[in-house]
Amino acid sequence: MCNYFSCLIDKNGKTYWKIGINSHGDLEKYFKITDNEDRSEFLEFAKIEVDPKTKKVIVDEPIPSWFNEGYNQFCLDSFNECEKTMKDYVFEKNYKGNLDLNGCTLPENLKLPETVGCNLDLSGCTLPENLKLPETVEGSLYLQGCTFPANLKLPEKLKNKIIR
Repeated sequence: MCNYFSCLIDKNGKTYWKIGINSHGDLEKYFKITDNEDRSEFLEFAKIEVDPKTKKVIVDEPIPSWFNEGYNQFCLDSFNECEKTMKDYVFEKNYKGNLDLNGCTLPENLKLPETVGCNLDLSGCTLPENLKLPETVEGSLYLQGCTFPANLKLPEKLKNKIIR
């Protein structure tokens, strides 16, 4: 699992990202991208992370031979679009997979799903004052490095799922 905001970028500057997916491998599966070349001159995609606090662009190894700092702005634009989208994003009531919001800036009005079918990762987040946690998380609930509001209510079913 990656930290921060994750995306993939191709030679043309097109970025691939999705709210709730912070793993490069999961992004590759979601977008049906295969880039199995080990040699940097044959890679078609770069694996990118953006630190939400510093806005620093980090390129994971191996770095494609075509990648240069000129691609950073495409990645930052995608990060900014993601943050803007999160403000009005509505999750489906029953989210089936892993929901990875690790390191995200969570907006005040975010409504999480009632049920998460796998893991919920909120590590490194400042949880908004009015956030309501899901009633059910089938996997683990990751809360390492979170800042909790004083009024956060933890559903009874989640108390044995927490990994801090």
